[in-house]
Amino acid sequence: MKFSKVSLLIISALFLFLTGNPLISSAWGKTGHRIVGEIADRHLSKKAKKAIKQLLGAESVAMVSDWPDFIKSDRKYDSTQVWHYINFEDGLNCEQIKHKCENDSTNLAYGIRKMISILKDKNSSASLKKDAMKFLIHLIGDANQPMHIGRPTDKGGNDVKMTWFKRTTNLHRIWDDDFIEFQDLSYTEYAIALNHPTAEQIEACKSTDPAAWFCETYGLSRKLYADAEKETDVGYKYNYVFLSAMNEQLLKGGLRLANVLNEIYK
Repeated sequence: MKFSKVSLLIISALFLFLTGNPLISSAWGKTGHRIVGEIADRHLSKKAKKAIKQLLGAESVAMVSDWPDFIKSDRKYDSTQVWHYINFEDGLNCEQIKHKCENDSTNLAYGIRKMISILKDKNSSASLKKDAMKFLIHLIGDANQPMHIGRPTDKGGNDVKMTWFKRTTNLHRIWDDDFIEFQDLSYTEYAIALNHPTAEQIEACKSTDPAAWFCETYGLSRKLYADAEKETDVGYKYNYVFLSAMNEQLLKGGLRLANVLNEIYK
């Protein structure tokens, strides 16, 4: 299929609009989500692998992980937009976070619970379960991106203007894309590098309660906000200080996703 120069210009302009719009957030970005998916795939039980294969066919966990971002422009999925994040005011404790998770049907916690419920329901159709699987893979990745557990006042860091190696960006986008892409690794290379969890890390990720994940990730997001208040022009030092935290979140995302899927198909 050939495109005219005008068509290519229109496509390019549309791409720039979508990727530059801070309200169209895609936690971890494509690479980050695929890292989480690839790590999870390496920790799945045989039963879980078989069930997922029946739903996804030739598509891997990693390759479907960014599908919920890809279909955001489809009006059919408008109601799912609010599932990609959960915002908390500053200064909350874990009980307050848990309360919001249990009493709000318009956030990430609800989306995760709903997808698990669909996958466990024997009466759910195959097509509905396939969508639910793709969403669950993605949303658990979102749950471990600290700016998707951000503050409502700044749209999860989207309104916190920063520069990354002198390029204009924002706190949310740094953690979606900039930080990971700076490492210059493919998602498979990155997953292989991270996939060496200690016994303590494996044990810490056994909880399948999203509220517990959010409480932990909320603590990291508060640190990132505090750092952004002190310095907005970041680069090598930021990479040095926070790289281990980012890697930890990616690994946790993969382990937690695997545990949830193994629990569904035990």
